[in-house]
Amino acid sequence: MFLPFHLGPDHMPEGPHGKAPPPPPEDEEFGARMFHKITMIEKLQRKCYGIIFAEAGLHPAQGVCLKTISQKQGLSQRELADELKIERATATVMLQKLEKAGFIERRPDPSDQRVTRIYITEKGEEANRHTDDECDEFIANCFAGMDSESGDRLAECLELIESNLFEFLKSHDKERNEPPV
Repeated sequence: MFLPFHLGPDHMPEGPHGKAPPPPPEDEEFGARMFHKITMIEKLQRKCYGIIFAEAGLHPAQGVCLKTISQKQGLSQRELADELKIERATATVMLQKLEKAGFIERRPDPSDQRVTRIYITEKGEEANRHTDDECDEFIANCFAGMDSESGDRLAECLELIESNLFEFLKSHDKERNEPPV
């Protein structure tokens, strides 16, 4: 069921404390203002992550790749591309850069010489530890001053927006037989 954004209080989902969140203001600019704020937060978040990963000598996408390799040592290039949901050519370029910088190493599969397996190096593990610590601190700073109730309310609102966006995509993407994201 599609949940329009401007739901009245009788139709809003109940929050964790049993209270329905208040409806958004009725002015026409509300949605535009909210999406502007979400977009600005997303841009600032990308910039901050860019700084954190650059300190470790990485691009944010490389950081995600490195984390995946660390958690799943010995993936093939094809398996890694599938895991990250990226094109194999993109994975190839990223792995070449990570290998050249010393973050990963590739080794032939002992049972199938046609397959190359990917492993993280100590330098890669150090980069992961640095970015993990910095990201944890960054996230804590982002939500500093927000109490649990405010956080719950924000999560409810964002989940409603997310649900509405998925419903919009599903209703406008009936020709394709795949999930919208």
